[in-house]
Amino acid sequence: MSSKFCTHSGEFDIVFSVTRVMGSVTEFEKDHMTLQVALKCKLCGMPFEFVGLPKVGVPNPEMAAVNPTGLIVQLPIRPGFTKFMPGVGIGLPPVKVDSM
Repeated sequence: MSSKFCTHSGEFDIVFSVTRVMGSVTEFEKDHMTLQVALKCKLCGMPFEFVGLPKVGVPNPEMAAVNPTGLIVQLPIRPGFTKFMPGVGIGLPPVKVDSM
């Protein structure tokens, strides 16, 4: 279907990846992870642009942003319990988290 006539109200294809940058073993705060997400309409293939965030070329481990094209959002992430237990969380098995 042509994107000219598509209402983009059907299903969507979402592609995501996680990038992990390792810092020093003794300086946990230098390790960071970034979730990168792209979205397109499954019916016509049109990519969606992420709006409302700054466009950057290199992901910032402390700031959500989009790549220069606006088509990939880059979100800094960390295991959910590390803010309560600094330095803990890397290499541990996943923990079930109830949805909000």
